[in-house]
Amino acid sequence: MKTYNKTFVLVAIMSILLVTCKKDKSEIATNPANPTGGGSNTYSSLNNFFELNGAQSQYFTLNASAGGTFTGAKGSKFTFQPNSFVTQSGNPVTGNVNVELKEILSKKDMLLSNKTTTSYGYPLISGGEYFLKVSQTNQEVKLASGISYTAQLPATNLLAGMQVFNGKIDSANNVNWNPADSNINWVTTQTAPYSYVMSTDSMHWGNCDQFPSSNATWTDISVNITNASSLKDVRVYIYYDGKNSIFGFWTFANPFTTNECWQGQAIHIVAVGTDANGHLFSCINPYTVSPSMNLNITLSQTTDASFKSALNALP
Repeated sequence: MKTYNKTFVLVAIMSILLVTCKKDKSEIATNPANPTGGGSNTYSSLNNFFELNGAQSQYFTLNASAGGTFTGAKGSKFTFQPNSFVTQSGNPVTGNVNVELKEILSKKDMLLSNKTTTSYGYPLISGGEYFLKVSQTNQEVKLASGISYTAQLPATNLLAGMQVFNGKIDSANNVNWNPADSNINWVTTQTAPYSYVMSTDSMHWGNCDQFPSSNATWTDISVNITNASSLKDVRVYIYYDGKNSIFGFWTFANPFTTNECWQGQAIHIVAVGTDANGHLFSCINPYTVSPSMNLNITLSQTTDASFKSALNALP
């Protein structure tokens, strides 16, 4: 009888502990989209928001000696010829290499990744952006001299006059696109399926772009954020309606100013920021570009899901 009582008490204690543990675990607030944040829809910085909501890395394995092809989740297709890679000191690379890919094809992805279509202060019309890095045993490798690869980027319609651009990231995590040497980098198109096919000799940040028409009339825009003092970090963008072009304001103090904006174009001014508590704020307003616009906007607290939904609704 004494043994039975001890067993009963032990089982009862274990049951209480299990219930208590389950209860504690279920009550911990988590944010699946932001596992390092301080709660639902909070971010340590605006760059933290871009890192978690922008284009995510995909990984592939390629045999360096044989070359090969791989396709990203959004349909970008990359083809490397045999013996394409060498070490940083120039030695041939054999065996398997690891490929990191980020696909940024839409204006929404460009904004959420903070990778706008901008070249030295001028807007570009994009056929798609990507990031590509190849490594072996955690050491980055590079293309051998004279070697190029193809990047096939899916498109819904095709524009003539596209060029290869290479991107350079600055200290503020903005990208500036530079036209690549057209003698060894070029773009063709195909209709089955609709896509741009880039032949290029450069990795890291790549883009299929063109400058807008030389007949465009330009102006500048100034955006004053009325509640800027309550925000820790803000980015402002010009979202060109009906064009795969999103232009970033490169000033980071209020009022935000930029130039080289297409007059007569329908746009949305998109602003996104965080406050000292990591909460997300945004504003999306429609305009038609007129000479020397001076705008006042106010950002309101939002969630990442609501902000993304609003971006999805833009033309």
